[in-house]
Amino acid sequence: MFLQFISMILSSFARVIIKLSMGTVQSEDLLFAQNFTVGFLLLILTFLINPNDWIIWSSISINDWIVFFSFTLLVFSFAGLLQMLCIRSLGSAEYSAYQPIRIVSTL
Repeated sequence: MFLQFISMILSSFARVIIKLSMGTVQSEDLLFAQNFTVGFLLLILTFLINPNDWIIWSSISINDWIVFFSFTLLVFSFAGLLQMLCIRSLGSAEYSAYQPIRIVSTL
């Protein structure tokens, strides 16, 4: 059930990006809006499912936090910017046509 919810969230954000990328919105602004919205919704979802799981995060060392934030900022930001550049270069119709191929390749 939760994978369906996450898939629905990510699919809806891809559609929002497609609609917004047709305008004059900068890629960095789109990336910030997308990451903030997804992060905020999933943060609320984790608090609703099991708030006791957040106790584990208090035991992480400073080196682990550095690795976590560097991975988050570098990898996800780079992947998000590449996705937006692909949407802008391919166009919304062609990008949507490649969605089934992406789903099959991830399985």
